[in-house]
Amino acid sequence: MEKQNKSGKNSNFLPLIIIGTMFFAIGFALGINSYLVPLLNKVLQISSGQSYLVIAATFSAFLIFSYPASLVIKKIGYKNTMALSFLMFAIGLYLFIPSAKLES
Repeated sequence: MEKQNKSGKNSNFLPLIIIGTMFFAIGFALGINSYLVPLLNKVLQISSGQSYLVIAATFSAFLIFSYPASLVIKKIGYKNTMALSFLMFAIGLYLFIPSAKLES
């Protein structure tokens, strides 16, 4: 059920804000990789080619998981799949905490 505004029309403002925020989060996560390349060069003392493998790994995930994701969308629906993907996104970010505490 969608909420109706005073004029009786359906209000899509809140869902639009939520979707926009979600896409901003994805874009930010993908965009930050380009800033990681020089950092990886310095900190890990690796070549540029090796540090660009981080970006290659990020975008290869789209290739690898696109078909399985389409099956999940078909099974549980688009909205539930988006919620599941952001739950997995949050779990992945949470897993960075223990790895950041390791000083190796």
